[in-house]
Amino acid sequence: VSTQSTGHKLRPPTNLIIQMSSTKFNSLDAIDIVSPDGKSTATILLHGATLVSYKIDGEELLFVSDEAVYAPPKAIRGGCPVIFPQFGPRGELGQHGFARNSLWTNENVDESTVTMVLKQTPEIKSKYSNDFIVRLTFKLSDDALLITFEMTNNEDKPVELHAALHTYFRVSSIDDVRIVGLEGCTFQDNAAELAESKQSEKELPIVGKVDRMYIDAPSVVSFHDAKHRVTLTSESLGNAVVWNCGEADAAKMSDMQNDGWKSYVCVEAAQVVPPIAVKAKGTFKATHEIRSAKL
Repeated sequence: VSTQSTGHKLRPPTNLIIQMSSTKFNSLDAIDIVSPDGKSTATILLHGATLVSYKIDGEELLFVSDEAVYAPPKAIRGGCPVIFPQFGPRGELGQHGFARNSLWTNENVDESTVTMVLKQTPEIKSKYSNDFIVRLTFKLSDDALLITFEMTNNEDKPVELHAALHTYFRVSSIDDVRIVGLEGCTFQDNAAELAESKQSEKELPIVGKVDRMYIDAPSVVSFHDAKHRVTLTSESLGNAVVWNCGEADAAKMSDMQNDGWKSYVCVEAAQVVPPIAVKAKGTFKATHEIRSAKL
């Protein structure tokens, strides 16, 4: 299955606001944005507000499975799905909540920025009664991609929620990956009934299946493979999730090629432990910046 966008339209004047999607990505409506210098591009689906491509000088930074299914409401296997309002099975909703499975709208689109919007609908209300608005903004600069997550609580009472940016990064080989910045941090092992441990390694390799929630992560985490160093800087997202499904689980996943585990690592910005508390009529805001440099 091809995961390439159909291409970009002519770049509009910077003061022009576009109010509709600009492209298709495997038959799904999507929006392309371009950095001011024209060297970086990103593609965001209206389905799930999923970032499915981030390229610098034509080189793709994100991994999307060759077997990904483009049939809403199924979530896309790869890119950067947004997790809201529940992480994994940690609650009464389905896996990872409903944001990545829902149809979003867009607003405030210019050539380098798009804001995706998700609001309460009758279908969502049947599963999640709290009234809300989520805005997810993607902004390309010449050397980075900034993602801003904002959730407004329309209720007259406080609410608690989870949020995460479930980013699949393309890597030269999983054997080359080392994650830096998590030494001494406490993690819950999602593959071992949330057993808590402390990381001793200065640089974390990925060996077999890894599924960790770091509950006291620093604001800056980086990783490198044989070709790149990616630096991730977050504000108001105090957890980091490191995940690779490993060989055995990849073989069981219908939307992952059998050797797909070799080509990605998920390093996710999240806030799950403790949950985000949003006061009545209040707004929670967090940011996450992705910056890549060649080695």
